[in-house]
Amino acid sequence: MLSKTKKKKNNFLYSLPVVIVLFFLIVVSGRATMSAFEKYSDSRGKRLEAERELSEIDARYDDLQKKVDYLETDKGVEDAIRTKFNVAKDGEKVFVIVDNSKSSSTKSVENKGFFSNIWNWALDLF
Repeated sequence: MLSKTKKKKNNFLYSLPVVIVLFFLIVVSGRATMSAFEKYSDSRGKRLEAERELSEIDARYDDLQKKVDYLETDKGVEDAIRTKFNVAKDGEKVFVIVDNSKSSSTKSVENKGFFSNIWNWALDLF
């Protein structure tokens, strides 16, 4: 049989206040665990996003570095000047090609009389 001290100990451990305190500790530790897991998930997502942005920035940096290296050459400088300022070397000719669809959209101005211009302006108002 169980001794009296062991019975007292078992009675104390299985008493309602001890069970309530243990249940409360389990709930609190469970909530703390869930909170820590949520923080872990958030930080993991942010880390993956930061790594993706870093790879995009590295790719952009490499592209810009290639452009800078190209512009440091004589050919690169010449191409940049030709593109931005539409210039040519001595002895070269520059041809400007105009799209017909853009030029046909503009109205041709005819030399008409003074009263004809006023009449057309009045018609354009309505």
